[in-house]
This record gives sequence, structure tokens and C-alpha cells, in this order.
Amino acid sequence: MNNLHHLLTDNRWFYSSISRKYRNISPDKVVILPITWGVMRLPFKNEVKLASLLAFMLLVCFGLLNLTVTALVNDFQVFTERETEALYGVSVPLITLLCLVIYYQLRVKTSLRSVGVKPAELKLNKQIDIAANHITFPPFVAQLGVDKSIANKLLSTNTMLLSKDKIVRIDVKWYSFYASDNGGSMKKNQIYSFEIALHDGQCFELNSWAFPYSSLLYLLIKFNYPVVLKDISKE
Repeated sequence: MNNLHHLLTDNRWFYSSISRKYRNISPDKVVILPITWGVMRLPFKNEVKLASLLAFMLLVCFGLLNLTVTALVNDFQVFTERETEALYGVSVPLITLLCLVIYYQLRVKTSLRSVGVKPAELKLNKQIDIAANHITFPPFVAQLGVDKSIANKLLSTNTMLLSKDKIVRIDVKWYSFYASDNGGSMKKNQIYSFEIALHDGQCFELNSWAFPYSSLLYLLIKFNYPVVLKDISKE
């Protein structure tokens, strides 16, 4: 495998916050990387359902707010029309925040259900632990095996500990894009997926924004795991 340590200081790959956080990490330390279930890519029909539900909640809540304020001003004369501006100024952000919180929680539940994880099992499936000599994946990753006949034999309640010597290679698919930077544009590299191949023939694919892609890649390179980069920009 090629030595990729020169990429650790390349801002096309890693934001400075990640470099500062892990630059001086001890090889003996186990780093906990959280999985963000609320940003997991979902099937298109689920995305449409959740977006429609969010829009519906906002329309209903704002409609009820408008009816309530109108009644308080015209029927009960509790507020003047000028005072309602302050009421709207407070209520609209709070209603929006509440609807977004509900939307996010529904996304989490939908994401968990899509990979067969029960809400009660969230605690077991919320992080990846990585150290210089091993990676521990949450139980649901066993269901992401390319060979389902092998993957399904693994218990969903057991974490999956992979020592470095069990890993043949980790293929990291990526593509380039241009991001705005101080009024201009800068080329950045975005990770698309990780594919972890083991000596026993098993292969697991991490293909979701829920995974901490950048931090994981940084530490894989830092700890000298067998990483192979595959540019899919032109595919």
C-alpha cells in the first residue's frame, strides 16, 4: 500500500479542525467516532414522505398560530396588532425549531429501521471505535456485508471488532467538487464510501453520510491501515 501520510495536511481532504483534533493523537488511544443517524441517506420515497410531513407540520402550526393570534386580537382583544409582531417574532422560530426537532427524530427512527436496528438498540449502534491496532464497528454494520449469506450469520447485538491484521484493504471511493472559499472556489475531495475487505473473504461497505467519513479516513491513514483511494469522479 502507498504511504498516504502526506494527505493528512492536505486541506482538499481534511478541514483544519480535524487535523488539529487528531494531529498528536497517541497510538494507544481509542478514538470514539459518533454515527449521526439523522443525516443518513434514505430511499427517495422515504425522503419525500419525511419532507412532506415536515411541510405539513409547518403549515398546520403556522395556520393555528395565525388563527390564535387573530382571535386574541379581534375577539378577545388581549393583544393589539402592534404587539402581535413581537408574538410572531417569538413564536415562528420556536415553532420552526420544534418541527425540525420532530423531523430529525423521525429521520433517526426511519434510518434505524432501514438497517434493521430497533430504537432500543440505538445505544449499541451509535459509534465506531478506532485505535492503532483495531476497529470496533457497531452491530448493524454486520448487515452491510456485500455477501449477505455471511453477514446475516452475525448476531445483531454483538459489536464487530476487527484487528488490523484481519483487514486486507480498505477501498475508499471519492470524487472532487468545488466549494466556495473566501469569495472564490477551492477544489475539495468528498468521500463516497468505504469498503472493508477481510482475509476471510468478508467485505463490508459503509455508504452513508451517517458515518464520520473524514475523521475515519484521517485516523485510518494516521494509524497506517491498508487504505486504497479510488477516484470515481470520471466513472
